[in-house]
Amino acid sequence: MWGYQAEIDDIRASGNAAGEAAEQAARADPGDTISEIRAAMPGSASAEVAGSLAVQWNAELLAWVDDMRRYAENLRRSAELYESNEKAAEPAFGGMPMEWGPR
Repeated sequence: MWGYQAEIDDIRASGNAAGEAAEQAARADPGDTISEIRAAMPGSASAEVAGSLAVQWNAELLAWVDDMRRYAENLRRSAELYESNEKAAEPAFGGMPMEWGPR
């Protein structure tokens, strides 16, 4: 076979998995765990920087969650676009569904 083939169901499933990963990560609070260093090691250099590390980790996690949400939505939109393009092309092939291989 020549050209390429989009596995629409796989693209859609990947988008859903990415979205679920983002939602799970959004519930995490890595900074909360890091903040416990202050109480465990009062007066230490580690305790002094734990607050800023907690803030940074939370900011990095939120940025990752936002990126993953966008990625998930882009995958889902891609799947919908592939599907609509295949349906639009069906008449050019005598109404034959544009499916490749087993589903």
